[in-house]
Amino acid sequence: MQVAVVGAGAAGLVCARELVRKGHSVTVFEQSRELGGVWVYRPEVEDDPLGRRPSRRVFSSMYDSLRTNLPRDLMAFRDYTFDSNGGGDDRWPRFPHHSKVLVYLQNFARDFGIFPLIRFSETIAALEPTGDDAWTVQLSDGTRTQFDAVAVCNGHYAAPRVARIPGMDQFRGQLLHSHNYRNPDDFHGKRVALLGTAASGADLAREIATVADQVYWCGKSFARTQRITNNLDGFPVPTRFLDGHSLQLADGSTLKQLDAFIFCTGYEVEFPFLDDEILQVNDNWAHPLYLDVLSPTHRTLGLIGLPFVVIPFPLFEMQAKWFAAAMSGDVELPDQEHMLVLLDQHRDALERDNEPMHHYHKLGEQQFAYTDMLARQCGGDPVPEWFIELARESGQSRLDNPANFRDLPLHSRNPQLDATRS
Repeated sequence: MQVAVVGAGAAGLVCARELVRKGHSVTVFEQSRELGGVWVYRPEVEDDPLGRRPSRRVFSSMYDSLRTNLPRDLMAFRDYTFDSNGGGDDRWPRFPHHSKVLVYLQNFARDFGIFPLIRFSETIAALEPTGDDAWTVQLSDGTRTQFDAVAVCNGHYAAPRVARIPGMDQFRGQLLHSHNYRNPDDFHGKRVALLGTAASGADLAREIATVADQVYWCGKSFARTQRITNNLDGFPVPTRFLDGHSLQLADGSTLKQLDAFIFCTGYEVEFPFLDDEILQVNDNWAHPLYLDVLSPTHRTLGLIGLPFVVIPFPLFEMQAKWFAAAMSGDVELPDQEHMLVLLDQHRDALERDNEPMHHYHKLGEQQFAYTDMLARQCGGDPVPEWFIELARESGQSRLDNPANFRDLPLHSRNPQLDATRS
């Protein structure tokens, strides 16, 4: 098959490799000038700090100091270690700086012959199905090319998701989304509030507290006021801006004399090149998708990389293996009607569990069973025990030592790695 892969981030690179391994002919379309997706750092930011209506989109959401929140032996693809025997370097920290992840991906593309398959600076304007289960890929310059299948691997960390808080238009301080944060320089001596307690919120709150006068870290994780460090406190979620510099919180308290408010509230899932009749996105739930990968109605369309709260690279790899095998006829697929029934049953189960729609692709602890299920269907290897042990140990360390978990030793490790390595 002739397969188009949209995006040359981690998901697109590993998807290209798995498709080639199955004998397919692959073309990767990447809108930027280099591979790496979210791991490509750009110091510039957008002219709209909230990222809602910028005159020019900056696709990087990386801040300068970012280090991975997973050890690199978990980050690696299954057969390409993150050390000197694979695409990394034994001298790197176990939780490496983001620049090292980019080097790892560049080495992956080089060692598996992916570079010649990539067409850089090519933006997809539309993906249009034809009557014979094929696809027309239309580029922004109007060029149209036919493919037998499409794998969408475009990533979901470029379009900021901004919570609407009443009164925010009257706030006279700085409003910013973490997408447009690069370093804490602008916050010296200021009083800063942040919303969001996931990874970026945790990193930014602590980093800004090193220079700010006071940091108010707001989120659902804080039911009441909580002292974290000398000038960093946790607070409940905000309910409204009261005036130009004040913020009311869910417990009725008020934060006053604020100089800045930062949204660390995630990103929108977007597929601007796909018609809603093919794929709908409602509150970040993309549907219909069988096993979060395959379109039931257009069975030569796959999406790699939607699940979140996961260990991304190995999960992307198994999704890619499954999709490549499905396109080769090596996975037994239910018919369309049965797929749609299964999807309805899955949605009903999520609704019974009171999961918000924007969490429908959230896996967490279920990621291991999900990966094993895909592996059984496509002939892949199950998740190794050391991987699960290390995932749980590193996750617990992150909870127990949120300020310095990246610099603490972990006992579990990939047995392929020399035990003397960092």
